[in-house]
Amino acid sequence: MRENERVREETRRVDSLGLWLYSSPRAPLARTCIDSLERSIGYALDPDCESFLRCADGWPAFYQSVTLFGSVELDGGSALLRARGLLSLLPEGVLKSIMLGGDGLSMVAAAEADMDLFVMPLAAGAQVPPVIWLAGGEVERFASFRGFFEAMIEYSRADLADLADRGRE
Repeated sequence: MRENERVREETRRVDSLGLWLYSSPRAPLARTCIDSLERSIGYALDPDCESFLRCADGWPAFYQSVTLFGSVELDGGSALLRARGLLSLLPEGVLKSIMLGGDGLSMVAAAEADMDLFVMPLAAGAQVPPVIWLAGGEVERFASFRGFFEAMIEYSRADLADLADRGRE
């Protein structure tokens, strides 16, 4: 998590046009609060998601305008409602391909400024990998929440390099 904070801070410094939002992760969520959240949302969180929440209860502008959901979003906040609305706009064929024969989808993250949405399937009352990136259709699949998190750090590094190159022009 510290690596993404470092990369985002460097990106903020070279983002002279103010292209993206920048924010810090929220305070950690206590185990008892995670238990209460799981009861409220009706499914068990993936262990990597749970581990993230124990470090940060969500992260606004985690990547560009993408908010990585915490308890507020997962438990029915406005970002979750917007994410569900984006999901409902997907073609039926896309939805069938990402359901993976499970019980539905859980939201992981969503962009505030565009159609990017990150979901995980639900099976047997639990959130399960992969994390699937959607933007009008499927963009990418990540084998795990940890893999998704690490990939977003790499995307942030690429954004940093692009912005730094533009600043040298």
